[in-house]
Amino acid sequence: MTPVARAALGLAATLLLAGCATAGAMRPAATATPTREVLPNGVVLIVQEQRASEVVALQLWMRMGGRDEAAEELGLAHYIEHMLFKGTPTRPPGSIDTLIEGFGGTSNAFTSYDTTHYDFVVPTRHLRAGVELLADLAVNASFPPEEIESEKKVVFEEMNLIEDDPEKFLLRRLYEVAYSPHPYGRALLGRREFIQKLDRDQLRQFYRKHFVPKNMVLVVVGAAAPAQVRQLVEAAFGRIQAAAPSRGETPPVPTLGPARRVDVSRAEKQAYLGLAWRTAPLANEDVYAVDLLTSILGDSPTSRLNQTVREQLRLVATIEAGYGAFEKAGLVTVTARLEPADLDRAEAAILDVRRDRGRAPARADHRGVQLRLRHRDRRGAGEDLRASGDDLDTGQRAGLSLAAPGDHRRPDPGGGQEVFRRRGLRACAVRPGGTVTMTRVVLALLIAGLLAAPAAAQETRERLDNGFTILVRENPIAPVVAVSLLVKMGTRWEDSTNAGISNFVHAVMVRGTARRSGSELAEAIAGLGGKLSAKGDVDDSEISATALARFWRELLGFTAELALEPKLSPGEVDGERDWLVGRIQKRRDNAPARAFDEFYAALYGAHPYAIPGLGTPESLARIDHAALVAWYRRFYQPERMTLAVSGQVSAAAVRAEARRLFGALPRGAPVTEPARSVPGNSGERRVFEQPAQQTQILVGALAPPLGHPDGAAVKVLSTALGGGMAGRLFVELRDKRGLAYTAAAYYDPVVDPGAIVLYLGTAPENATKAEEALLREVERVRQDLVGADELDRAKGYLLGRYAMDRRTNERRAWYLAFYEIEGVGADYPERYRRAVEAVTPSDVLRVARQYLGTLTTVVLRPR
Repeated sequence: MTPVARAALGLAATLLLAGCATAGAMRPAATATPTREVLPNGVVLIVQEQRASEVVALQLWMRMGGRDEAAEELGLAHYIEHMLFKGTPTRPPGSIDTLIEGFGGTSNAFTSYDTTHYDFVVPTRHLRAGVELLADLAVNASFPPEEIESEKKVVFEEMNLIEDDPEKFLLRRLYEVAYSPHPYGRALLGRREFIQKLDRDQLRQFYRKHFVPKNMVLVVVGAAAPAQVRQLVEAAFGRIQAAAPSRGETPPVPTLGPARRVDVSRAEKQAYLGLAWRTAPLANEDVYAVDLLTSILGDSPTSRLNQTVREQLRLVATIEAGYGAFEKAGLVTVTARLEPADLDRAEAAILDVRRDRGRAPARADHRGVQLRLRHRDRRGAGEDLRASGDDLDTGQRAGLSLAAPGDHRRPDPGGGQEVFRRRGLRACAVRPGGTVTMTRVVLALLIAGLLAAPAAAQETRERLDNGFTILVRENPIAPVVAVSLLVKMGTRWEDSTNAGISNFVHAVMVRGTARRSGSELAEAIAGLGGKLSAKGDVDDSEISATALARFWRELLGFTAELALEPKLSPGEVDGERDWLVGRIQKRRDNAPARAFDEFYAALYGAHPYAIPGLGTPESLARIDHAALVAWYRRFYQPERMTLAVSGQVSAAAVRAEARRLFGALPRGAPVTEPARSVPGNSGERRVFEQPAQQTQILVGALAPPLGHPDGAAVKVLSTALGGGMAGRLFVELRDKRGLAYTAAAYYDPVVDPGAIVLYLGTAPENATKAEEALLREVERVRQDLVGADELDRAKGYLLGRYAMDRRTNERRAWYLAFYEIEGVGADYPERYRRAVEAVTPSDVLRVARQYLGTLTTVVLRPR
């Protein structure tokens, strides 16, 4: 994260809400200047009124983090982050997540070296409840002894997750090498030995020492007047007794001596390279120059490192620069994924770009750190060496970008980013009194507020004579525009001989058009303040683009240029094939990603959905330039294409420009639909092994396709089982028993049969117990009705997440195009909402019995 972004994170919700729609309004929503005041007891309150939607974001920032731990108590700050959600004297364990998710809201927390913060995003109607909850957590955390013990297993699994992810592991070790022995070089998760012995008294002592008013900063952004917020905050936080903060003086960051170098052997086939240099701390005036320097070096495909080391020299598969600015010091990092044989040359090339004849504008320490992760033979000896949160590497199955990666997309209403799914690659808890009534009221709120807001913006549809479809949504809230061009082209039309060809086509497409090279196109898009990406997916492929609204015409032109005039140069094919093979190897090295690929292969058998979206090295080797051109021409036909635009634009003007750009495109020959095998869901159990710290367990079955009458009930079923942190799997297997760090359930609706997947990431010693417990939860939901309270929580969470996901222009454009191209209709969101609301406990029981009877299981365990 860059320093400017880090410093502004407390107000980041402003940017999120700026892309939202407001019910019925067609004038720009005013964004007030933030206000700041200090309560008598020392709590700092920052408020910004933003009425783009009826949502409010609350963040409690604590001046406390990993640097405040003594050397013998590493991991305390992070452990308290976990434990605060375990309850207070008036809020039993599990009730906090149930409360927030019942609102249709979200919660999160993050521990850094200097600070820790706790976040809620809730409908504005529940602002009071959100403020009171944060105040309760800040002073009344109860630290139940049994929860402390069970959470230890969870934190250990979090440690394992970082060990299994080479990129997270690299960054952690890079900071360790660069800062050691300073606290900034410590692992925020702590040491296993200390965590194992950690007790309630240690937690309470650290908590009482640091959670005092003068260490608290409360930030509130959203549809609430500052006076209203102030009144609520004074009532909740103002009564906290003042106490002097006891933050000790952090030792100065030691000066880097001669360059430090560490080589680490790991089991991955690919190598990972990290370099770092000391730079300006957060409050230093150079922070802006360093931020800009980082962007110039490696923050986009047009950056110097990408253009030189990846594009020209072809020495790395990926490369990026980052800036971590803390209160006492800053660190610029460059990280890359590459073949082991290219390590030395890539490192030299990076250093050459960094020096670049003295053109770098910032004052950085010229002494640096190098860290290299190398493949080791699996039979040889090597060093046995997850960032906070549940956000595993949630990349798409496949995707190519001319800018920083955008939102992950899926045709899965009601879900957040989900872990390693086909399109992605992220017990009834006790409630306090009155919650049941509250959640039922929330459903009415979602109807009248959140779900109504996006629909109120004007949407128009036009189908051209050649079959090309244009959809435009006018949204005057923010000066941005988003474009989504979907094409009926994807894995569904592939087989084992050409697996990955849809994505391969787009990898070559973004390398240039008939008018300009890939780098020139990227530069042009960057000049619009935008991004453009292309990818092949399961049921469709997409070209996605965003920019400032005043450049909508240029953005639409670049989208048409890439779609209709790709150069598809023969000279680019081999290089992009090598890059894709590297991505495949990275995915195979990643245990959760491989486990999901193996699961879909087992579940779908000979059906194309069993095929990885990236393909295989063998299938890509068979695809030549002629095959790519033929595949592009077969599918890029106007009747198979849908263009959606959302933003601060005139619908009439956009339609006219789209007619000019796409109207002359002739119709193509009909695409013959291949015969597809019917998935059989054999119910087999497959076990795989690879070097890893965790065991991955996936259990699931075939489920209804998109638009099926059972879809809403299955979505509620999956949410009750594993949606959010109040789902049964999370509560029973993670919170209560500590058997897994990741415990979730997903329903993946696609054109052909979908899939319902239950997923656990657990320690090898817990694998048997975890799998048995998971199967017991499946059997329980197939035997017993879900309670009304649990059903309401699942519906509130489901509809709330769906509403929030549909409010930005980028997501809205994709949803518009997707509903159209898959033929479910523009009124699908409303029909989906009504269907979810109508689901009964009997419906959940019926679909559980129907779809969870025969289960396919994949277990990937450490070798």
